[in-house]
Amino acid sequence: MTIFTGSSPRLPATAPIRRGRSALTVATHRESDDDLPFQIPIVRPPGDRGRLARPRRGRSGRAKSSTAPQLYTASIASGGGPVLMQAFHASVARHPMEVVQRLRRRFGDDVVPLAEIRVGFHRSSPIVIALVPETLAEVIRRVERDCGSVDVGTFVVDIEQRVEL
Repeated sequence: MTIFTGSSPRLPATAPIRRGRSALTVATHRESDDDLPFQIPIVRPPGDRGRLARPRRGRSGRAKSSTAPQLYTASIASGGGPVLMQAFHASVARHPMEVVQRLRRRFGDDVVPLAEIRVGFHRSSPIVIALVPETLAEVIRRVERDCGSVDVGTFVVDIEQRVEL
């Protein structure tokens, strides 16, 4: 699984972690005994240090530690076995792990590592072009512009297409 925080849709899903990029180690919760953490590469835009500044003297750090809600989108393409599956997910969340948890509940543990999670809506992604109608794309763009609004806090869209061979 790859989480993109930059605005460039051209980065490959399996981009190696290099200088200027960081990785987030996530402990997964599974029913089995092999509960090992895995790494999710997070691609950051140039100049983004990924850390919050220390609060100035006399100011609380709580306001800076809670991030503002953002629109996250995920594309999933799975071709294992006799079923081909393509899926698109869009939701408003404060952290990418909220999106990972939603994807795990909706599609299962075996599909989550295949997800490409991005901040924002990228209409040029092939799965988005194939699955998301233009009218729904306009709604998603409107939600992206108004992410701070109370009304969009529960916004979630899941579109799934399965083909059995």
